Amino acid sequence: MQTNRLGVVDKHGRFMVYTVCYRETHDKKYLNQALKTFQFMKTHPRLPKDLIPYWDMDAPNIPNEPRDASSASCIASALYEISTMDVPDANSYKIYADSIMASLASPNYLASLGKNGNFY
Repeated sequence: MQTNRLGVVDKHGRFMVYTVCYRETHDKKYLNQALKTFQFMKTHPRLPKDLIPYWDMDAPNIPNEPRDASSASCIASALYEISTMDVPDANSYKIYADSIMASLASPNYLASLGKNGNFY
């Protein structure tokens, strides 16, 4: 898994892995680590308002650095799964994931029709 200087991309991947490990093992240490990792990401001082992280949260040209839409989608996926678990305020994880998905579905992250090799 690729890591940037702060390891934030790596944390996004680990967040999803911890969530899946908890689902498969029901070992609370994985759920606890997933929740701690999410708190770190959620409160990161350079997380943009639209919740789509930079490719490197320590890159020198923030806010003019590329965003990491794939990491954002992994975070949303794990949050949707956590929202189905027995955790305090489970619905808040779904609401946060919905916010990420709304950003990803916005014109800022979608190619115009006929652009980008006809990918959306």
